[in-house]
Amino acid sequence: MKFMPEVEQVLRRSGWFPGRRIDIEPWQASMPMFDWHAAAEKFLCEFGGLRVDVRGPGITVAREPFEIDPELTRGEKGRFSELSAMFFRRFCPVGELGG
Repeated sequence: MKFMPEVEQVLRRSGWFPGRRIDIEPWQASMPMFDWHAAAEKFLCEFGGLRVDVRGPGITVAREPFEIDPELTRGEKGRFSELSAMFFRRFCPVGELGG
């Protein structure tokens, strides 16, 4: 089992299904300033374009809706560059939390 049943149910309601693959080349082409590393590409191919509407209590924070769409991070190159330098990792945008 890849996901806990509740997580899989939420993902399926949002349009995900096992084996889902989308073309992320349009995002890569329109946003060449970001570091499209293999982990980000793999994640976006499976989950990109999903809008997940979850709400309610969580374990440490409340559940909030989120959207997996790198286009929503336009204009944030500086932030991702700073985070990458600060943590010695390559950060790539994948979407937005809470609108």
